Amino acid sequence: MAMFRCHVPNYMRNYLNISWLKNDHLIDSDLYNEINHRKALKMFTLDGYLYVIGVNREDTFNSYKCRVVNRLTGETQSSATNGKIIITGLRLLDTKHIDYSQQIDRI
Repeated sequence: MAMFRCHVPNYMRNYLNISWLKNDHLIDSDLYNEINHRKALKMFTLDGYLYVIGVNREDTFNSYKCRVVNRLTGETQSSATNGKIIITGLRLLDTKHIDYSQQIDRI
């Protein structure tokens, strides 16, 4: 999973709509990428976070930007720089199996 955060001032949060761009295209919350026959869930929250769930090496070629629209003025502004996903290595989950048994003596 990858996580991005759009930093906006707390006092402005109630007046802004935050959305996200992937490779300069608007992404929808809960969008499934079926082109690559894998589920890459992208969801964002009202407080400015973008979660990319199901990340793999193909995601390293994508760039992400946050886009903010001021609801009062209609002004739109995007991030000055792109965010990228960098995969440095795979971490495998440890799947240990624990057997536990206890004998109960009847009285």
